[in-house]
Amino acid sequence: MQECIAKGILADMLVKNRAEVTNMILEEYDEEFHIECEKELSRAEGRDKTLITLVVRKLIKGKTPEEIAEDLEEELPVIRPIYEAAFRCAPKYDCNQIYQKLTELRENA
Repeated sequence: MQECIAKGILADMLVKNRAEVTNMILEEYDEEFHIECEKELSRAEGRDKTLITLVVRKLIKGKTPEEIAEDLEEELPVIRPIYEAAFRCAPKYDCNQIYQKLTELRENA
């Protein structure tokens, strides 16, 4: 809740109804659902990082996003943001840094 307020996400409503929102969160919290969501996020991050590694290998060889998409049998809209994020992190190509840039690109899209 604090993070949402700090980012201005429903801030007025959260500040005004803080106690009610807190009670609702505590009453509605589903631990199993939360754990499953965290697992899915972790799996998605793992898939992204694997794809990042593959895209970087192709990028270093001078391949275009189109060629990479074809080589990896992925759709170009999946490959292009990874390519752009990796390109911005050249020449180091740190997977975690690329993943962070990819996350930023997705949030700003």
